[in-house]
Amino acid sequence: MFNWLNNFQLEKISFFLGFLSATILWFVISKFKIWIPDIKSYIQKLIKNLKSQQTSGIQNAIKNEAYLRAQSNHLAKSLFFLDEIIIEPMLLAQPKTNQDEENAYFESEIASTVPFTPDFPLLSRNFNVPRISITDAGQKNADLVICGMPGSGKTVALAYLVSCLTRNDPKCGLLSSKIPLYVNVHDTDVLLQPQQSIFDMLYKALSPKLPATVLPRLVKFFQEYLEENKAILIIDALDELPTDEFDKFVEFLKKIKLTYPNLQMIISSSPFYLGELLKLNFSPLFLSAWSNQQITNFYSNWNQLWKQEISKSNQSDDITASNPLILNWASSNLRPLTPLEYTLHIWGALAGDLCGPSVLDMLQTYSKRIVPNKEAYDFAISLASDLIKNKSCFINASDSKGEGFNKLVQSELIQPTSTGKFTFTHSELIGYFASLSQNKEPISALNQIDLQWPANYAYLGFCSAQDSNSEWLTTYISKETSQFPFDFLCISPWLKITNKNLPWRLNYIKQLVKIIQDNNAKFAVRIRALAGLVHSNDNSLPVFFRQLLSHNDNSLKEFAFYAISCWSRDNSFIADLISLSQKMPAKLQKIICLTLSTYEEENAIHELARILLNGEEKVRQLVAECLAFNPSNGTEILQEAVTMDDIVVRRSAINGLVKLNNLWAIQTLKNLMIQDSQWVVRNAATQALEYLESDNPCIPDRKLPLSETPWLIEFAGNQNLGVSIDQSVAPILLLALEAQNKKDIYKALNYSTQDASQETISKIIDIATTSPDQKLINQIFITLYLLRNSKISRNIKF
Repeated sequence: MFNWLNNFQLEKISFFLGFLSATILWFVISKFKIWIPDIKSYIQKLIKNLKSQQTSGIQNAIKNEAYLRAQSNHLAKSLFFLDEIIIEPMLLAQPKTNQDEENAYFESEIASTVPFTPDFPLLSRNFNVPRISITDAGQKNADLVICGMPGSGKTVALAYLVSCLTRNDPKCGLLSSKIPLYVNVHDTDVLLQPQQSIFDMLYKALSPKLPATVLPRLVKFFQEYLEENKAILIIDALDELPTDEFDKFVEFLKKIKLTYPNLQMIISSSPFYLGELLKLNFSPLFLSAWSNQQITNFYSNWNQLWKQEISKSNQSDDITASNPLILNWASSNLRPLTPLEYTLHIWGALAGDLCGPSVLDMLQTYSKRIVPNKEAYDFAISLASDLIKNKSCFINASDSKGEGFNKLVQSELIQPTSTGKFTFTHSELIGYFASLSQNKEPISALNQIDLQWPANYAYLGFCSAQDSNSEWLTTYISKETSQFPFDFLCISPWLKITNKNLPWRLNYIKQLVKIIQDNNAKFAVRIRALAGLVHSNDNSLPVFFRQLLSHNDNSLKEFAFYAISCWSRDNSFIADLISLSQKMPAKLQKIICLTLSTYEEENAIHELARILLNGEEKVRQLVAECLAFNPSNGTEILQEAVTMDDIVVRRSAINGLVKLNNLWAIQTLKNLMIQDSQWVVRNAATQALEYLESDNPCIPDRKLPLSETPWLIEFAGNQNLGVSIDQSVAPILLLALEAQNKKDIYKALNYSTQDASQETISKIIDIATTSPDQKLINQIFITLYLLRNSKISRNIKF
């Protein structure tokens, strides 16, 4: 049985070869396990590079087309590219309240002093309040809705964002890795085919603008980039749709969010109607109004380009010789207008055909310049009138024929869309041309008044500017009895286009003045009534401001300071402001300093420097922040302040360095942190650097569904309640509003814009009635304003 063992022998060479092979094999296998991640990564990188090479042609085509379209998305596109005249759009940032950590936010004295009024941005236009750029606003993947009045620059803001993305501007930060899918609502047929996919919508909107060579692979490209979350959807002109069509398009966006919940969307909308956007977790950000310095820079850009490109091509034009005089005259117009109106003003001034200083004069000059033919002009009036009557932004196919229509297209007053339809270039122009019609129907019933559609808002405004028998408007004004008169205040921009002697205008101004002087009215309402009055740009405003300054009531003096600072610069107030700054308590002295900071005159700057050296510490900090907003004199004063012996001056100057936030300011903070002899200054510099190096707290986070919101889940748990995805959280928010904790009340107000009921609205109004906290009441005003202009208002009584 075991005989075979006696004969067993190993063939030595075979044995050692097998042993060696097995050893090498196991060695390779053991090492291969370590190499697998690197090999896998290399293969994935190889595949990614291959895909990138395959899609680079499509990506470049999309970027090039988006950039060219963005550069021509402004009123003066026939003259200049957008980048040549752009004033960088800035968005008002909500000041932080009830910080979770003591040092989480390097608090701004200006932000804690100036009321947050996104619905009236002109109030803070000359102040160094918290603002963020549109490129910064998208850094945390939040879905954004850019809000602003017609002509405030929503389209330009989106075009600026697209331009930065397509040229890989470093300021885009985390957004640089995404490709912009830039779509105009009018280029889609979503309203006709709401069930289509996002791929169909994108293909139909963009394919007519792209080279034919990329079209076969376009849909696959969209699928890949959306699934891998490498795209950002930017949608313009949503605000130009009537409310019913607006709602239909928002339903389409809702379907997109269900399919691609991580896709970032940035869109534009009128503040007068937001539909269900807030319910879909969009964060509203309001455009900041231009400061005096920005207006001057805009005029200067135009003047320089006009000399370089327009005057040279027209050597016989005598306007060139008087150009400095024209610029000086034009640059003196610092009245609070919209960027659209500033464009019309400087264009008319440099072209030499401006027929007057009013907004109506500017529009008349522009419209006559681009449509000089009377027949074409009358046809434009007829088309615009039909759009208002039919409540549509698309011109009928039967009207898009004939020589008159062709002239309107050539003038760029009317533009074609990818769907073959035609639209006016701006909703303000629809309203203006329609108001010129001789066959207007009288507005006799309140139920005909639609202020939520921008084109109709403009139409009613221009009609009211010319109608001395606006009985409907008198009725509309008198019917407002709410302690939060949203409807009454929303028509205040019409004052700047209205004939000064119209009865309704005089009555409206009297009511605004009555609200301002009513000590029983809420501060949030009074300050907005003041902004409405400033909208009028009336020549008698300085007289009223002086009456407020001379009043014994300090609250009325405060309103005078705000009004002077946001109206057209009037140097005659400087002496009064300097005199009052030496008498007023710290609270009012802050606002006086804010007002003085809007001037560039030497005596105003000297007074600010004096207060920086001798005022109370909080006032000094505010002055330092103001100086950071003054590029000509402020930096020089701050440079000197950080070297002074006074500890309080050095510590106050740190607030200015934080606002300045440039290379010199950061290096100075580092030096103070290490070299300053006083611990309090070193500590303040350290906190400032930590704040600057951390994420900007003003940048909005991506909103979670309410059922997944940590604070809401925690609060509901403390009440022994649960949060369900298919149930309203309004009852839980009501409990938070009834709590005594202010942090919970602020949180509830914030989330109420996404889900509210009649009970929560009533409780919010009740809090405003009984609370003495003016900042809380202002936040309530903003919450109710957003809800009032959302679709939810159709079912809830305010």
